[in-house]
Amino acid sequence: MIKIFFFLLSLICVFISQPVEAQDEPQILSSNNWSYFSNETGWTVSSYSGDKINLEIPAEINDIPVTQLGAELFMNNSKLESIQIPDSVTTIGKNAFLGCTALKEVKIPEQVKTIPEGCFRYCLSLENVELPYILTSIGKDAFSDCLALREISIPPNVTTIGETAFAYCENLENIKVPRKLTTVNANAFLDTSWFDQQSDKFVFIGRGILLKYNGDEKNVEVPYGTVSISNAFQGNVRIESVVLPQTVLRITQNAFRDAANLKTINIPDFVTTIGASAFEGCRNLTEINLPSTVTSLGSSAFRYCDRLTKLDIPEKVKSLGSRVAGDCPNLVSIKIPDAVTTINVNAFTGSDNLQIKIIPGSPAEDILKEYETPYVYYQASTEDYSLSNNGTEIKIVRYNGDKKFIEIPAQIGGLPVTSIGDAAFQDNTLVKTVSIPFTVKTIGDYAFSNMPNLEEISLSFGLEKLGSHVFSGSNALLEINIPQGVKFIGKDFIDTSAATRLCTVPGSPAEQILLDNGYWVLTPESCSEEITPAEKWAAETLSAGTMIQSSEAITTTSPRVINVKAENIELIRIPDGVKIITAEMVPETDNPLILFVPSSVEEINFSILEGKNVTIAGKKNSYAERFSHENDINFISQIISETGINY
Repeated sequence: MIKIFFFLLSLICVFISQPVEAQDEPQILSSNNWSYFSNETGWTVSSYSGDKINLEIPAEINDIPVTQLGAELFMNNSKLESIQIPDSVTTIGKNAFLGCTALKEVKIPEQVKTIPEGCFRYCLSLENVELPYILTSIGKDAFSDCLALREISIPPNVTTIGETAFAYCENLENIKVPRKLTTVNANAFLDTSWFDQQSDKFVFIGRGILLKYNGDEKNVEVPYGTVSISNAFQGNVRIESVVLPQTVLRITQNAFRDAANLKTINIPDFVTTIGASAFEGCRNLTEINLPSTVTSLGSSAFRYCDRLTKLDIPEKVKSLGSRVAGDCPNLVSIKIPDAVTTINVNAFTGSDNLQIKIIPGSPAEDILKEYETPYVYYQASTEDYSLSNNGTEIKIVRYNGDKKFIEIPAQIGGLPVTSIGDAAFQDNTLVKTVSIPFTVKTIGDYAFSNMPNLEEISLSFGLEKLGSHVFSGSNALLEINIPQGVKFIGKDFIDTSAATRLCTVPGSPAEQILLDNGYWVLTPESCSEEITPAEKWAAETLSAGTMIQSSEAITTTSPRVINVKAENIELIRIPDGVKIITAEMVPETDNPLILFVPSSVEEINFSILEGKNVTIAGKKNSYAERFSHENDINFISQIISETGINY
């Protein structure tokens, strides 16, 4: 029995010791100096062992197309002078031609969308590059150190150029850049003849990208219309304050890195990206307030900010990378929202006096426990409010914060927020939008009164009571959707002179109350579809006095878009609530188009512009305005102040 046991044990050991072939490893084949393997669309060429000077990559191998060039395929091939890449190729791997010092010219196939990292780096003899029309991005170091390259024409669909993509191309003196370009990462054109010759105070490229600052002021005001900050202020030790316009959306890699004397800077309301090392080494920066729109913080974004004491991570950020707030000796407080699901183990290394504040039960708590990193709790948003707590529910007595976009929490300390007290937000001049949770049943008298910048409010379906004068004096509100379950509405809850549209469900208690009090009530659908006075004004003014002749609805999947036709102009109003405007929402026409865009829109498909004469109308500082400026489109704003007509 013992012998049998040891025999079986030896078989098990032999079996375990045998190598297991990886199931995902591709099978490498060889033919005529080429090695290749199968991918989803054809062959990937992985290596070349020949010595040809002028080389043609085969379009097919065994009647199957070659669709990809593998990473490092020709790396350090010092003999190759010219190469023909077949049109079947759609993808080129990293460093594919890195160090091909004799390569003089190359044409990239028409189906390639990305030039990857390091692709043609150190191609010292490269003189001519033909890039495909559909190309959308050029990666890090893609053409760096191409000493013979004198000009480059970047195709019209490229939106991103990576870090040091053309750096050290010292003879590159002619660069053509498309208007669609939105992101230029750090030092993309460093030490090129073209870059060195740019002498304007503010050097712009592409779609409002501030590439370089040549001024010598201590207090800098960046021009309106700037959309993205590249590393324009990197290493600038003269600047002490910077004012950024509201048009800025991105602060990219190294934007203010080592601006050691920078003390103050504002981050505009619509910024979404703070790039890697954006403020690294800003040793005199004492305060940074990040808006709720920020979704991405790059690694080392605030590293070596010696005087920074407090940092609140915005609520849409999901990941905190390496040293994002590391080596900040005076940083004593950082708040991490529950949206954060990834925290690098070195995110705060070197910030030895830091107290990390988290929400109980959040992903951050599990991560910090795993790292054995100390933390304390904070309740979401409670520091911005004065509260009343009766042991079973919470009443908001007063809002004390300084945010512009408010999302009132449904729970505080484990108790539901059920009411907003009298005058809770009254006279607040900062708040622009408010979202009220489903737990709130009562809104008190004057709760949101005299708020001149309040533009949008979202009332929850659980609401039952609206007090008197709730929105009195808050006449920037264009529309209020009253939940159908509301059973009481107080006296003069909006000003009778306001142009605010009231919408509710037909036949609901809310509708009957509003009608009994003499209000004009619309259905939610007609609120979106009604032709506004501003549209009539635009039609009459912009079509040289021609009145609107007819209106018709264009049927789209959802929602419905209103198209008003005048003799020489068409007016398209996108209903409130739409987030993306697609091409099918805008009809084909030779007439000029006025496109009314609500604040809810977050994206506009660029194809709506093709072949059309478009003017966009929308609110000041909205996405519509930014899109218009970025694409050189006429923009109508502030119709109220100019014409006395609300829309």
